[in-house]
Formats: sequence, C-alpha cells, structure tokens
Amino acid sequence: MKKYRIILALILAAALTGCSKDEQSSESSSVSISESSSQSTENSVVVQSTVESSSESSTESSTESTTESTQTSEPDNSEETGNPENTFLIGLAGDVIKRSELTMIFSNDGSDGDPETFSEENFSGVVCDGFVYLAEPSGICRTSYDDADVFDGDMVRFTDISETPKKDYERVSVGDTFCGLTLTEAQVNFAHGLDSMDYLLGDGSEKRGSELGFPEIYFMGGTASFDGEVTMTGYMCAAAEDERSIMAGDVIFVPSGCECTLPVMGYRFDPDVGTAHFPRINTRDDMYWENEYGYIYLGNTYGDITADLSEIPDDGSFVKVNITLSNIKITCGINMMESYSADIEYIEVL
Repeated sequence: MKKYRIILALILAAALTGCSKDEQSSESSSVSISESSSQSTENSVVVQSTVESSSESSTESSTESTTESTQTSEPDNSEETGNPENTFLIGLAGDVIKRSELTMIFSNDGSDGDPETFSEENFSGVVCDGFVYLAEPSGICRTSYDDADVFDGDMVRFTDISETPKKDYERVSVGDTFCGLTLTEAQVNFAHGLDSMDYLLGDGSEKRGSELGFPEIYFMGGTASFDGEVTMTGYMCAAAEDERSIMAGDVIFVPSGCECTLPVMGYRFDPDVGTAHFPRINTRDDMYWENEYGYIYLGNTYGDITADLSEIPDDGSFVKVNITLSNIKITCGINMMESYSADIEYIEVL
C-alpha cells in the first residue's frame, strides 16, 4: 500500500498546505491555474489540452457557492446519530465514514492522529484504505475524427452531448466487481477544502478559492486498481517528442464510440449539486474528443511496453485500433484531471 499512500499524499498536498483556517501561520498558499482552466462563458467551452497541466480547475460556473456547500446534497453531521464509531465525514455515496476505516490521520499540529480522538477541531486530512467511489460510464466517447457530423468546430463542442453533472457515485470495496472489473486496491482521502487557498489565474490575477466556487469540502479524491480486461475501439498515438505533460515515447489511447465501459471517477465540485462527474472536451494535435476519461496512458516505447507497436506511427499521429487492456488503474483528485493507465494485452490496427 506504500505506493498508494504516496499517490494520495500528492492529492492531499493542496489541502494540507495553507487551507486550514486554524493553522498558526498567517501566510496564504498560492496555486497556479492556467488560462486554459479558466471559467467558460455562455458562448464558449473550456478545452483541456493533453499537453497542459493536469491540475486544471473545472469551475465552469462562476456562481459563488454559499458556505453551506461543504457537503452539498449529502447527509448532516453523522456524529449527531450518537454512534461513537461514526465520524463527521460523509462519503460520495452518502455513507458515514467510521473511525475503524481511518488508515492515516493528519492533525492540524502536524502529528499523527488517533482514531479514538479524531475530531473536526483537530482535523487536517485522512486516508482510508479498502474502498473508493465510482460511477457507471455514460458511454459517451466522441471524437472529431469519427463524429464530425455532430462536432461544431467554431464552438468546440459536440452538439449531441449534454454536460449536465451527475452525482451517482457508489461505494465500491476491494473484492467487489464494478463494470466487469474486480477492484483489487483502493484508497480515498478527505481533507479541509480549497476555499481558503489563493489561486493564481492565467491572467496574473489572484483569487480566493471561495471566489471561484471552491467549498470547504472534505472529500478530496481517490485511487483504484482493477483485475480484468476491457476491449475497446479508439485512437492511439506514440508521442514523438516531449510535450509538457507527455514525454517522448509515451503511448496514449482515446476511446471512440459508445461501447466504453470503464469505471468513472471524474470528481468535480459543482456548487449546485456537490461532487459530480460529466464528460469534458480534450484535444491533441488536430483531434478533439469528449468523454469521461481524458485519455488512457499505456506506457512508454522506450522501456515498459511489451506489445508489438510496429504499426503505430512514430510521428505522434493518431491511428485507429481495437485494443484489449488489463491492469487498469485510476487516480483522481477533486477538480483535477483524472489519470487512467493500463497494460496492452492485444492490439489491432484498423
């Protein structure tokens, strides 16, 4: 589990550096948000390039949330039920987090916390092993190559897709089967939210998280590994050179069509509904796509791919393939681009 704790520590980093209102330091932390992560307007759509930072903000609506949005549309403080095993933390499935489920506890004073004395007053962050929150896929996997008839290049959108946020997460435990895959490892983390942090925007201005609609929310993200295989059709490419978030030799896959059945995380905070997911536009080179996954990382041609990629162009261009994937892993932090990775079991160039 050590590698999972390292991954979750990265997700916790933003929340644990300056977002607690009770910390003694008066210095405020600052996080940079690129221009591509700025809010969409009524007549424009945010496009997330795969070569840009993965720490995008998904604040498509600039409507300010109220301070009551800490756990929007979720149950009230569970400690009021009187069960001493309950904590104040509520999961995305409306479940109450138990003290016995707290694997790692971070306190405001920097010490390791004790589950027996864990409280909201001395809470900075926690990690829970053994479960994660997942949603069923919508099946939406559009690309401008295959769905040109519904792609509006001027507005950069697929006209047949609704981006209505969905809040339909299920709590899935290790050993459970979800979307035909068996969950083998999982973690989630909770921390004080992003409302009290300062964010540097692409235009050089700085705003408080609360001004961007970020709440004092507790759920912060999760990670999961699965056993099983998934077969899909889509587009693959091998990067010819370094591209900020993609290195030379990196192989990525973009599903195309509506048969994609991978589990969905996509944790985004919506001031109106709480933590939800929805399909989003992405782009690389001359291809645009919209799905709930971004792209799937399949390794690097210089070291860790055993599959035969001799028919994949070495100039970075996309080629259509049928592909079977295994060893699927997903990581996603709140309001961050999720990361999907997998191994290639079979590939056929179409």
